[in-house]
Parts: sequence; C-alpha cells; structure tokens
Amino acid sequence: MKTTGQRSNIFWSVICVAATAYLLYSTGGCEHFPEFPHFGRGSAESPVSLNPSEIAKITGGGNPYQGSFYTQLYNGTDWSVTRIDVTLTNKKTSSERRFLLSPPSTKLDLDTMKQVPTKVEPMRPFSKGTFQADIGDFLNGAKEGEWTWSITSAFGFRE
Repeated sequence: MKTTGQRSNIFWSVICVAATAYLLYSTGGCEHFPEFPHFGRGSAESPVSLNPSEIAKITGGGNPYQGSFYTQLYNGTDWSVTRIDVTLTNKKTSSERRFLLSPPSTKLDLDTMKQVPTKVEPMRPFSKGTFQADIGDFLNGAKEGEWTWSITSAFGFRE
C-alpha cells in the first residue's frame, strides 16, 4: 500500500514530465538536444531538428570540388530543409569530420560566367536542391572510392 508521501512524489513526477513535454511542444523542440524528436513546426528563422525517419527521406549524391563539398539532394519529406550536417570520411588518411551544408548563397550568371549573390532558399518538400560547404583541403588527393559521406542531421520547418 502506498503512503501519502509516495503518492505525492508520483503526482509531482507526472506533473514535471507533462510540463517538460508541453515546453518542448510549445517552443518547437530544442535543436540543442537533437536526440529529442522535433515538436512543433519550427520556422525559417528557428528550424527544428528532423528525426531519423525524416532524414532517411533526404537522398542524393555529393562530390568534393576545389575545397568545397556539393550535394544534389531530393527532399522526400514534407519539411522545408534549411541545413544539413554531413560526416565526411577520408579513407586515405583514416580521418572523419562533420560539416554543415547550406543552400548556396551565389549562383553562376551564364551571361558573365561570374558568381553573383542570390537569395538563400530552403529545399522545399518533395523537390530537389543543392547544398554546399567549404571543406578546405580535407579531401585533397582522395580519389573516388577513397572517401564517403553520410547525412548526420537535418534541420527544417513546416509551412
């Protein structure tokens, strides 16, 4: 038989869990703790972490080129994706690093053949998009098959 003190402890434990769940839900989750699934919709200014089942729906290919890593991805989620974290592994040097990929802030003007600033747009649901990151010399000298990449996390919002 439970005493009044034990019932009180159980009651307050339930209240604490409910309050925490409400705070996570009402604030759109917490991107600082990606192990928590997303709650809410997020926004372009404050995206939330997508859960692993959503991340698995972001597919495509990527390649290094002149100190940058470029991806062409398909967003098979109903989220607008604002950024992607990838892990690159250089098999040649047995090293691994994480990089933050964002949509490009410039595009090639075909008339002048120069890079010009462009508005950064998220990758919309069920569409293709390009993401890139400066990786410096991390994969310099690594040939095809001597490096791998994988999506570690993704952030976005629902409109």
